[in-house]
Amino acid sequence: MYATGKTSLLLTAICCFAGCTKTIEIRHYPAFYTPDLQSVAVLPFDNDTLDVRAGQYLAERLARSMRINGTYKIAGPRELAARLGAEELKKFPPADRQAAAKLLGKLDDTQAFITGTVTTFTSTGYTYRWRNRGYGYSWYVYDPYLYYPINYCSHNEGRVRAHVSLVLIADGSIVSETAIHVGKTVFSDGDPPHMTPDECLIEAARRVVNRLVDRFTIVRKRVKVPLDKALQTADGRDGDKWRITDRFDANSEGIHAVVSLPPECNGNQFRLEVTEPGGTEVLVDREFVWSNRQSEYEFVFTPRKLSPSPAGRTFVITLYLDSEQIRSRKITIK
Repeated sequence: MYATGKTSLLLTAICCFAGCTKTIEIRHYPAFYTPDLQSVAVLPFDNDTLDVRAGQYLAERLARSMRINGTYKIAGPRELAARLGAEELKKFPPADRQAAAKLLGKLDDTQAFITGTVTTFTSTGYTYRWRNRGYGYSWYVYDPYLYYPINYCSHNEGRVRAHVSLVLIADGSIVSETAIHVGKTVFSDGDPPHMTPDECLIEAARRVVNRLVDRFTIVRKRVKVPLDKALQTADGRDGDKWRITDRFDANSEGIHAVVSLPPECNGNQFRLEVTEPGGTEVLVDREFVWSNRQSEYEFVFTPRKLSPSPAGRTFVITLYLDSEQIRSRKITIK
């Protein structure tokens, strides 16, 4: 009986813990993002490695991935060479941001550019061996002598490291710069490994590009929302604290729906709706865009907005992201 009770308590605790959060899919916006930013140029990357492919290869892959993402109109190294001339692009080092800003200022449709330096772009492979202690058989008869069979294993590896910046420009001048140092290592072991050294290198480059796309573009991301804080109702404040309640007087001056969300929800549009239980008619609603500069959002309405005679009735306040319901609260009007 004791074990059963203990197990029950544990399951209850797990269920309570799991119910405290809800995972939602949001659009994750870069910190520098504004709706006005629509076009970005990707310059050829500088190459500090012994592999002559590195700079051009990584820049072209990044341009292609950002084009597929669709956040901005992208001009990659090949498009820039066609529009400005390959020789023109070679006149300045990628580290010279101001020279790049002046050059790209000639393109009316370019509002930002990405430049960078590839610092590591290597692939290696080697084979190692070891011996295991064991027993042998001679002529199908067990022989108690010891022997040490040799085992072989191969290790292949690809490493990519880069320092990349997105620079906002206006009229040939730098407005702001967002820099990131990113690196990935991919390895494969076995006899034989399932990936060659070059395949490991290509995979490492792909992961570096994905990390840059996550940093510089709008991407889908899953975040956990604490349900106990996501939506609360209150009848006012005592100092800096809300008076949390779900019961309100019919003559109340305001029902406060208080929303608190993680900073990652920045830029996403949410909606509050008030309905009757089981009803479809929206009595009052409010759309708002969450900002990571705020800790909470407040929506105030009176009971009379819900009904001319709200006393003795129950209503439901629901928080939505697009069509997904995040949290609901019932309130009762006395």
